[in-house]
Amino acid sequence: LNILSLNPAAAQLAGVRSSEVLGAPFREHFRIFNQQTQEKVANLLEDCLQSADNPCYLRKEAMLVRRSDGCEFQIEMTVSTLHNEQARLLGLVIVLHDVTASHTLAKQLKEKARQLAVIVKYAGVGIAFVRDGIVLEVNTLVSEILGLQPDALIGQRAASILTTDLGYKEPIDRIYEQLSKGETIDFEHQLVRSDQKGSWLRLIGQGVDPNRIGERGTVWII
Repeated sequence: LNILSLNPAAAQLAGVRSSEVLGAPFREHFRIFNQQTQEKVANLLEDCLQSADNPCYLRKEAMLVRRSDGCEFQIEMTVSTLHNEQARLLGLVIVLHDVTASHTLAKQLKEKARQLAVIVKYAGVGIAFVRDGIVLEVNTLVSEILGLQPDALIGQRAASILTTDLGYKEPIDRIYEQLSKGETIDFEHQLVRSDQKGSWLRLIGQGVDPNRIGERGTVWII
């Protein structure tokens, strides 16, 4: 498990000069461990060497800590055995991908999604998400405002709800024409609910991407 060669990218990741580490043990300069178990990934390399007669291939996500400054990198490590033509084990080839940026972005997106979920749930207005003409999500206030159970909304065609349940008489095509132009739909409509309670609705709609209304969907505030 001594380093025979490494490219400039590997040296930069470890914070070393290639000439300084050639011949040195891999584990001395590449401190790699599993974040969940804290197990040193170098132990897996030894397992690969034990199966000298069989090809070994490992792919792991792990954390690399650079000795020189303590910087941490989220990496994807691929390990495979290298044999000569006589099937004699020559060593291991280790490929390290720095995936820190993508992991950080994924974490930020997940946090943003949580924040948006809370906003949608507790907003003081009804919010609905429609894609390809089908209602995919609504918050609880939509049901309360319209007097319809969630199962009468989720998975149903928005046009059918608008015309059948809400009694909207204007052409539906006109709404999608405006949305496709990037315009915001904003209109009021008098509703007589199934419980005979009359109310006025204001519906505001906006396409997520006007050029791909069917694919990206629309958001509605009620």
